[in-house]
Amino acid sequence: MNRYRNPKICVCHTDLRLYWPDRLVAFEAFCREKGALLEVVEIAGQGSPYSFTKERASHAEWWHCLHPAKGMEELGSFACSREVGAKLLELETDVAIGGALAFPSGAGVVKWGLKTAKKVVIMDDARLADVPRSRLVNWIKRRIYQEVDAVLLPAPGHVADYAFWGIPARSLHFGLNVVNNDLFRDSARAVRASEIYHRTQLQLPERYLLGVGRQVEKKNWMALLNAWGGFKRKHPRSGLDLVLVGGGPDRSKLAERVRSAGWNDVHFHDFTCQKDIGRYYAMAEAVVLPSRVGETWGLVVNEAMACGLPVIVSRQCGCASTLVKEGVNGWMVDAESMESMELAIRGLANAPRDRLVEMGRSS
Repeated sequence: MNRYRNPKICVCHTDLRLYWPDRLVAFEAFCREKGALLEVVEIAGQGSPYSFTKERASHAEWWHCLHPAKGMEELGSFACSREVGAKLLELETDVAIGGALAFPSGAGVVKWGLKTAKKVVIMDDARLADVPRSRLVNWIKRRIYQEVDAVLLPAPGHVADYAFWGIPARSLHFGLNVVNNDLFRDSARAVRASEIYHRTQLQLPERYLLGVGRQVEKKNWMALLNAWGGFKRKHPRSGLDLVLVGGGPDRSKLAERVRSAGWNDVHFHDFTCQKDIGRYYAMAEAVVLPSRVGETWGLVVNEAMACGLPVIVSRQCGCASTLVKEGVNGWMVDAESMESMELAIRGLANAPRDRLVEMGRSS
């Protein structure tokens, strides 16, 4: 790192929406405080899995989008990795932080590091079970990781997976998957101060279990609905409803399952932006995330905990071992076990109000 001027750090990724603007604005302020400069290089401005949200910070002078009007499907990966490297050279970067090696941002950062002999950090959260690979791919990835100076992971629970790649413990650092805790905490407090108004406006039931997220197979919402049906058959007067907020390709199948079962206590609400989702968290009894293997973390759990809620999370979620303490702030379930989910829902429905409040405080 050049010690005769302020060191320049660049964060590069495919697209940087939803959670990223808050993270990077905070990181930019931290860098300035420490005498460093931050630049952000975003490859594509369109086509993100989070394209439903426009929340971003691309107006900042330190935020560069290489292709603001295009999505990655319109761009070649090799060309993009070259463009990333060229931009890092143009910005006179000292340290580059890139996305996972499989992304053009990660590949471009590593190539730039080899060319310039400067420091490279890779951000990743995929565990071995989340992305099965062949022996050859594993061998190639292990060799590439030998050229990386550090890796930023979500939490120590991911260490064993990255030790597999031959990365020494001293090069592993934590804190990748974070949300703006203050935003969610303050939003929930404000909503609870005017709860009747918000409950009426959103047409929310008196007591409900909340599921937030894209309605795709990995999230396992159908299994949750099946468990919900079993729970309601055994406890028809529980007084607990289920609210699912989000959208995606599985929405029609989920809605048909509810319609065919004749359930009037399951409610679908469309995607809600981050500044408004706190309204749903604030009045919920708990949040559930029943995902299968492939859910590398599960940031809705961070959001729910910041809002002071108990959580029901599958053990297959990357965040479960770090964020969920069984019986303290929630319940862990097996994504493949309807009985496991039923038991957790029953535990929630039968828990005294003061017990749920205490679990929320623990979150």
